[in-house]
Amino acid sequence: MVRGHGQEEERANARRKMWKGPQLCPEGAWAGEEGSGEEAYRMRIAIASDGKDLSSNVSSVFGRCDFFLIVEIEGDKIASWKAVKNNHEKPGGAGICAAKIVAQEGVVAVIAGKMGPKALDVLKQFGIEAYFATGSAKDAIDSLLSKKLERIDENNHTCGEHRS
Repeated sequence: MVRGHGQEEERANARRKMWKGPQLCPEGAWAGEEGSGEEAYRMRIAIASDGKDLSSNVSSVFGRCDFFLIVEIEGDKIASWKAVKNNHEKPGGAGICAAKIVAQEGVVAVIAGKMGPKALDVLKQFGIEAYFATGSAKDAIDSLLSKKLERIDENNHTCGEHRS
């Protein structure tokens, strides 16, 4: 369990309520789809990245990636993005620290090449969904928007040294 989780979760929920559009629904449906009750399509996602721009590759690791690209999506277009440095100097707990960084950015989804179960658990506590991707960050965004990415969950997390 994450310390102070209750307060962080309340802040994350408040940020999500401020968005007037797409949130990834718990069932995996996208808000903004027919019957969802949402009209606008707007969300913020994070991509674990090897570089500072959208042409950079999705990092093969979540917790020890170099940067997080925080991307705001409106409709099916990228409205804005920024690069956030991942501070992972400590020998342990990189995934948990990374999960907290992206949660503070108010994202509803994370894209990475690999992710361990502890990071996944923290993201889940904040209501953030995680997805597998390789290739460029821009291609990963396009694949997410066209619903072609596989969701990462406790049964298929990808960090081999953490598997039981």
